[in-house]
Amino acid sequence: DGEVDQIVSLKVSRTGQLWIGTRAGAFVYSDNNFKPVQNTEKSAITAIYFGTGTYLATETGDVLPVLFDTGGGITAYQSSALSVTASEGVPTAVTSLVEQDGVVFAATSGRGIFSVKGGGLNAVHAPPSPGVVNALAIGDGLLWLGTDAPKGTSGIYRSTGGQRFERVAAPTSKVLSLESNDAGIWAGTERYGLFHFADSKLKKNYTFANTSGGLRSDTIYTLFTDREGVLWIGTNRGVSRFDQQGSFQQTVSDIPNSNFVRTLWFNGRALYAGSNRGLFEYDYESEAWDKVSGLEDRVIYDI
Repeated sequence: DGEVDQIVSLKVSRTGQLWIGTRAGAFVYSDNNFKPVQNTEKSAITAIYFGTGTYLATETGDVLPVLFDTGGGITAYQSSALSVTASEGVPTAVTSLVEQDGVVFAATSGRGIFSVKGGGLNAVHAPPSPGVVNALAIGDGLLWLGTDAPKGTSGIYRSTGGQRFERVAAPTSKVLSLESNDAGIWAGTERYGLFHFADSKLKKNYTFANTSGGLRSDTIYTLFTDREGVLWIGTNRGVSRFDQQGSFQQTVSDIPNSNFVRTLWFNGRALYAGSNRGLFEYDYESEAWDKVSGLEDRVIYDI
């Protein structure tokens, strides 16, 4: 079946097994061998989650609990109580699975969010979310949502307690992916690059332009943090990686001569760059270089 070769989702379990969601079922790769997950052969697996239990999500709105037998078999169980359908009866995809305080949450492409409780799905009221939730993440103990949104509008929401959510100010438009790590929350968007949130506030928006092409594209489909804390970014033009401890490139100014840096100096508080056209001081808060007044047209050879 050609659909088996179409990979939709990937996840590594706590025991180091690679779980693979395809358009024709789920598989587990371990000890150089692929093992199918029973009862998933006709399902496109859109999300995989390991927590207090193991769950698979499908393109047709199912949340499938996975059980392991003593003989090594792996089976997913389907229940009508764990299936989401759109209001007109058309199946809607489950896009993401996360767990908070022992409760598994499922995001959908048209019906908002559901919690998995008591063997069934319970709708979570999350206004003013439009119902299309493309991604979920847990950050700072809060549930974050990535949703569809028009141009110039934020598609990021976070919980504020109970079933209350608020929109986080950021011009993200449509958000396709979310990732939580020690640095905060990262959001990959359809057209406007990568957004970084810390302490529930927007810290920076990374794009193809302002990273000098380090970010391969402004369309970001998936995000992943490896065991060394490096963020991997899957785009429509390849993979990029963001390592906060690694080397990086910065543009000091839009003026070419100001980017001809002759000297750098750190006085214990501030970092300065002397260029062919002026002296600049680095602003750690905004992560930008500011001109030092009075020296704009001077060539700075040394500090």
